[in-house]
Amino acid sequence: MKKGLIIISISISAIFLSGCSNYLNIYEDKLYSEKIFEEYKENSVEKNSGIFTREKAIEKAINIFDKAFNVKIDRNEMSEFISLRKKSSENTFIWSIVWYSKKIKLSYNCEVDSNDGKILAINKSNSGEALKNKREIYYDEAEDIVTPFLLELNIDINDYYFKPSKNDYLTDSSQKLYSSFIFYNNDNNNEEFYVVVDSEENKVISYKVK
Repeated sequence: MKKGLIIISISISAIFLSGCSNYLNIYEDKLYSEKIFEEYKENSVEKNSGIFTREKAIEKAINIFDKAFNVKIDRNEMSEFISLRKKSSENTFIWSIVWYSKKIKLSYNCEVDSNDGKILAINKSNSGEALKNKREIYYDEAEDIVTPFLLELNIDINDYYFKPSKNDYLTDSSQKLYSSFIFYNNDNNNEEFYVVVDSEENKVISYKVK
């Protein structure tokens, strides 16, 4: 009898959760642990009044996708995953935000430094697209493509020199072809970041601080 009740309870729970998933447009997965969150509050929030909270980070990510990628993020139409992690080498916490649409196979990722709101990484991908042609992105062309994108991140390309990275001509599951470049600060070679360009559409699709 008890076994039967357990089975019935599980079935009801499954139906309830299924109904919730159909009702809710936004699915938020909070991946930060209680320990990490407590460290975040103690080391960041209490010592820095200008800390970038979760909501500020989300707002910053939505804004940068709009400006840099001309993408309007509709949180009501996409699944939303938010995580908080700590850099192992520093006492720095990072908000990682992911939006994904299964229907149109689009995903957008952004990482925001919780201390100052600096964008550490931004990426967009569409696994539903197929490769139409292959070609190489050359230096001058890459500079023209990357410059306006970096301006939206308040980065002056004249402060950096760049070259193709070892991972040039990356491909993904859709077999699209990408050209990857690494940028070094003119005054500090330890300050660097990567930019990936879609060689078909001549657009930046990824940026990441090393």
